[in-house]
Amino acid sequence: MESSFIKEALIQHFFTEMALPILIILSKSLDMIQIYLERQMKAALNIFGIV
Repeated sequence: MESSFIKEALIQHFFTEMALPILIILSKSLDMIQIYLERQMKAALNIFGIV
C-alpha cells in the first residue's frame, strides 16, 4: 500500500515536470503561429488594397 502511494506520487511528479515545459513551448509556438497568420492576412489584404 505504502509503495504504490509513493510510486503514484513519483509518476504524478514526473508528468508535472515533463508537461509544464511542453505546455509552455506549445503556448509560445501557438502565439508565434497566430502572429504569423495575422501578418500574412494583413499582407494579403494589403495586396488587394482593402486595408
